[in-house]
Amino acid sequence: MPALAPRVGRVIRRYRQDVGLSQEALAAESGLHRTYISLVERGYRNISVDALAQIAEALGVYPSRLMADAEREPLGSAGTERRRKGVRAR
Repeated sequence: MPALAPRVGRVIRRYRQDVGLSQEALAAESGLHRTYISLVERGYRNISVDALAQIAEALGVYPSRLMADAEREPLGSAGTERRRKGVRAR
């Protein structure tokens, strides 16, 4: 299963926005740092199981729900994946 971290991040961002929390508020509720939340949402950090559980609790959902939604999340565009890997799109 390719590139799960970016899809997990997009799901977390969507849930956070749906409940009306800023990254700062989610960080405070989950006990994590705002920059960590930002990096996870953008797919630049692999999230630990413990951090996923903290975020899920702050969002009022089960961690398994976030993962199931991430598995169904479409892959990013080819350009996005290339830029993340440092390859220029032509």
